[in-house]
Amino acid sequence: MIRAALLFLLFLIANLSFAQSVRTFTITPPGEGGFSYVIQKPDETKEPLAIEGKSVEAAAPEDPNGYRVFVIDTSINRAASADLVQVLKTKKFTPKSDEFTLVAETIFQFNPKSGVIPAANLKVTSGKEVITKLITAQNNNLVSIRFLPNSVISYEITYEVGSNQSRLSGMGDATKTAGAFTIDIPIDAEFTATEESRVTNETPTAPKQSDAKNPLVSLLQNLIGLALVGGLAYAGYWYYKNNQKVVEKLADQAGLKPQDPADPTGALPAEPPKKDLQKIVLQDSSLPKLGEGQGGVVTPTIAATKNPRLVTPEGNIHLITEGSQNVGREAADLTLAGESSVSRSHAQITREANQITVSDSGSTNGTYINGTKITSPTVLNPGDTVQFGTVSFRYEE
Repeated sequence: MIRAALLFLLFLIANLSFAQSVRTFTITPPGEGGFSYVIQKPDETKEPLAIEGKSVEAAAPEDPNGYRVFVIDTSINRAASADLVQVLKTKKFTPKSDEFTLVAETIFQFNPKSGVIPAANLKVTSGKEVITKLITAQNNNLVSIRFLPNSVISYEITYEVGSNQSRLSGMGDATKTAGAFTIDIPIDAEFTATEESRVTNETPTAPKQSDAKNPLVSLLQNLIGLALVGGLAYAGYWYYKNNQKVVEKLADQAGLKPQDPADPTGALPAEPPKKDLQKIVLQDSSLPKLGEGQGGVVTPTIAATKNPRLVTPEGNIHLITEGSQNVGREAADLTLAGESSVSRSHAQITREANQITVSDSGSTNGTYINGTKITSPTVLNPGDTVQFGTVSFRYEE
């Protein structure tokens, strides 16, 4: 009785630890189609994920403090937001139409007489919010700022031409163009930097993983898991040892042959040699009908992949469906809009039964599995890191 109570307590602790480490909530926009969402801190810039259907289930980072949830209506370039901590209390975010007051994206287009601005500072004021951006040649005369309070803004840009420093300021009410608000800023200067200066042959590195798990929490969870597994294994062995005849009788009634009892010396059985997994294709004629075979029981031996998905470092989820999915910067099944390191048609993800493969589509900056650039279709395993250019995902099932 004491052993049973201890095992039950360990089981509850393990489940509570797992529930605390993975928290999800439901996002339901006021309409269907044309909506996306993103979870980020105020000083971060992440690409939104499309909401397919009437709602979507989103995963929160382990530490939600400081994060906000943004839901974007792409048809009007407006967004609604809420504090993630408050959302997790109700496990849902259902913004109304009149709550979409933020400007989802404002594009600042700089128009010098020639060339690309090599370096400059941009200061933007919108309402009480002040944002400063560092401009480099990689921006190619274009800067995007998300979630400003309103479209009426003031700006100030400081740049150098030769050895002289220049400053330009102004105000503008952004006009809507191609889904975003655009402000054109003419600059009376010529620059020698060109767009080619932002192209690099260096191997892209994976972005740093934020919100790393506390090592003490991980250790505690591992110890709880080991204690639970060990306790269950001991309970099973103890019951079999003290009730061997009962177990063998039940096994005979079920048509199963019990395994030999454990070695009385307590030695562990030898580990079988590891073999490479092979794909098994069963023809219809080879499948036994229900009720046939020994004991009238047919036991399936091939487990299907339950829920293959790509997860961003921030916890955003992209589900992998049966068939092929394209990955790219524009009009793809997995669209990474605004990511300059991602090609328009970057890679392809293929799901066939239990196997998920990734192949590069001739992208400029390459596709990487666990930091290694791939040149042919590569099979994904749970826990693998998949990187398109500099955009990183973790593969889970």
